Amino acid sequence: MSVAKNDAEYCVTCPKCGKVIQKTFKTDSFIKCSKCGYNYYTFVDDGVAISVDSSKYVDNTRKTILLYARTLTKLGKNKVLTDQ
Repeated sequence: MSVAKNDAEYCVTCPKCGKVIQKTFKTDSFIKCSKCGYNYYTFVDDGVAISVDSSKYVDNTRKTILLYARTLTKLGKNKVLTDQ
């Protein structure tokens, strides 16, 4: 998935063909691309964007993604991820 930030709004694109699927501030959803038919789960919140192929999604995947996103958000707020 590619996500481009435009003044707090994000463009979510299909990771397979690149078609813009939605413009959003936040999402937590399963998506099927209308162009190529690719199925995937996407999560966008607070500057974190994660995408998972639907065929790889299992019962605990969402819990793992939310934990990972929360950790990334905390690291970003603490400026741990900067190059400086």
